[in-house]
Amino acid sequence: MSNVVFLFENFNPNKRTTFFRHKSYTNYLGYSEFAIKNTNTEHGLFGIIDKFPDIENMKDIEPINQYIIKLANNKIPIFRCTISLSEYDAIRLGYDSQEKWKELFKLKLSSFADKLNVKYHDLQYCRSSSFRKWTSPFTSYGMEQAKR
Repeated sequence: MSNVVFLFENFNPNKRTTFFRHKSYTNYLGYSEFAIKNTNTEHGLFGIIDKFPDIENMKDIEPINQYIIKLANNKIPIFRCTISLSEYDAIRLGYDSQEKWKELFKLKLSSFADKLNVKYHDLQYCRSSSFRKWTSPFTSYGMEQAKR
């Protein structure tokens, strides 16, 4: 039996601490030493954000970070979602590469939109996948936000 850890966090956008929780998270996602990097960049981000149609091939993710900071500053709700598998299960099920995590997330995106009560085409997300030996090794981290 597979053990999947699914963590979904929603921070109150009116609390001052929420802004600081989101402020550096994009850089953490992309440049973490554990992030599985994109083949042609130094970061591991992928996703769909209207203003950034090709996140995976962006050389600099600072504009994305600034966009997230602007959303947080304007108190737009931003959700965090973590999906994690054990090393054994990730390898057995084929989720040991960033491509497989991307496929899984794209498959489940409409379900996330339903659960968030937003239209599928209004959902934006920015994610990375990572590998860590001492915790659940294969993990996909991300931030989701519904356009207004």
